Amino acid sequence: MWVALVDGTINDSLIIETAQGFLKNKEPLRLLYVIEISRKFPVDKEIPQLTEIAEKYLDRLEQDGKFDVNADIVQSRSVKSALIALSKEDDVEGVILGENALSDAYPQEFSQIIKNIQCNIIFCNTYVNNQKDNKCPPWSMYADEVIHKKNEKKIEYKNAWLKIYDKPVLY
Repeated sequence: MWVALVDGTINDSLIIETAQGFLKNKEPLRLLYVIEISRKFPVDKEIPQLTEIAEKYLDRLEQDGKFDVNADIVQSRSVKSALIALSKEDDVEGVILGENALSDAYPQEFSQIIKNIQCNIIFCNTYVNNQKDNKCPPWSMYADEVIHKKNEKKIEYKNAWLKIYDKPVLY
């Protein structure tokens, strides 16, 4: 089974559509909504406000009818620990992540996920340039699909391109 990480942002639709296109309805897709619990609370203490937000969001996805929703809400100290624990389940073949959700917000966690996850990873390009000055970095690498095959110690890029100063130079 493949799992797509959702967080209630606009990027979720792209992540789910990418996952469904990749799987071509051959395998079930499970959505995972992680509620991060502060160290002030026991990890198993339900925070009703956060649970309600997650449930309403997943209900809205289901009612929308756009996606067939099979979802779980998980409480964890971090997205990283939830994903690493999930990757150890026997029936999980891989996880699908939006790059914006992890690489920008949690750079240290992102690198630890790559090192410790025990299943395949697909990264969706959901990056939106929201820098204040609207300047792009000097270079950027894009791909329609990036698959990290942990067991084979290999990363595959499909339809990749390199941009320098926002100009494509290599396909």
